Amino acid sequence: MKFTHAIFSKRLRDGGANVIECPRKISNVKLFLRQFLYRLWLLLLGKCISLHKDN
Repeated sequence: MKFTHAIFSKRLRDGGANVIECPRKISNVKLFLRQFLYRLWLLLLGKCISLHKDN
């Protein structure tokens, strides 16, 4: 299949430009808080399991 200007134009019109969007930048503070909250949830889950096993 030979690609012509018409084929390129149709593909560009149908699919849009071949562009990868940059991911949003996460601030260092948000990243730190996310990691802290993940560990906090793990601690809370472990405490709930240990309390449940004691009963």
